[in-house]
Amino acid sequence: LDVLISGGVYDRAIRTGDALLLREEYTDAQRAPVHLRLARARCGEAQRDRLIAGHIGRQIAEHYRYAASYGLALTAADLANMGQAFEWQQRFADALEHYEKAIARGIERRSDLRKHALTLHRRLGTPAEDLNQLLDSFMAEIEDHRLDLRLWAIEQKLDVLEELGRLDEASTLLVRNADRFRDSDLRDSFNYIEALLLQKTGNYEEAETYLRMIRNRVGLDDEAEAKTGWLLGRVILNDGGPQRPLEALSFFRDVVD
Repeated sequence: LDVLISGGVYDRAIRTGDALLLREEYTDAQRAPVHLRLARARCGEAQRDRLIAGHIGRQIAEHYRYAASYGLALTAADLANMGQAFEWQQRFADALEHYEKAIARGIERRSDLRKHALTLHRRLGTPAEDLNQLLDSFMAEIEDHRLDLRLWAIEQKLDVLEELGRLDEASTLLVRNADRFRDSDLRDSFNYIEALLLQKTGNYEEAETYLRMIRNRVGLDDEAEAKTGWLLGRVILNDGGPQRPLEALSFFRDVVD
């Protein structure tokens, strides 16, 4: 079964495992390793084929529970799989618990899983102060080459600091990280966050100028183009001029189209 699973031949591994479970000569304890492999195979198949459904999550969780009940050790990857199985069942607190166990075990691509865990913290209503500390811890761990994760965390921090009424700290955060993005492919996306802070702090004229500057640099298919267009429309609406709503609407339409 391990060979089939490592080779991505999940359907055959599942058929073989299901057949082994029906063998009467096996004891429950002997079936436990089969349950463990079936959990891995079913999760691998679901992830590959995007078979995201509650009943599949329940199957995977039951296989893992059976294996663990007979003392089989679950790896960090197994714990992450269990987290995903619970998430497919919309049991988000259980999912988060298992993701955090996998992170503590040193799972590969740890930073990516930490990002996902943070989105669940958000979904579960973790208090803003706690979330702020979790984001600080996350940013301290992000590898230098993962600017995509750092950019995501900075934008999340902006929202959390606004909720806490501490947007002054956001300015320091952006200044501290500006050099990382200046010559990167994510420069425009970072500049968008700078403009977002200007908008959040009521500096609408400066935000509009900054956003127009960004939009002069980006292509029509660039994600930053859509985000800056939407934000520019919101900034223009705050201007109060009689013709400005129509101009704002044109930016909103560009994003939707």
